[in-house]
Amino acid sequence: AFFGADPNWGRIVAALGKSGIKVAEELVSITMNGVKVMKNGCDTGLEKKAARAIKAATVVVTVELNLGKGSARLWTSDLTYDYVKINSAYRT
Repeated sequence: AFFGADPNWGRIVAALGKSGIKVAEELVSITMNGVKVMKNGCDTGLEKKAARAIKAATVVVTVELNLGKGSARLWTSDLTYDYVKINSAYRT
């Protein structure tokens, strides 16, 4: 999603739902590189602005469940065409 500059917050909400954690969709807010794309379970209409913002080398996504004081941090990566190509071009 980030490699393609697609700020599709629906993918994140779907992953939350599949995770088994307690979620109240009407409370969830999601921010991508400082652009709030979802607020209280609703689209903010800032998709184009967010698409520009997530073209950066580093993308920070904040998911606010608004269900308590807990927090967690996750580091991940988004695969690019070159990564897939490099790893498919050799044998071990």
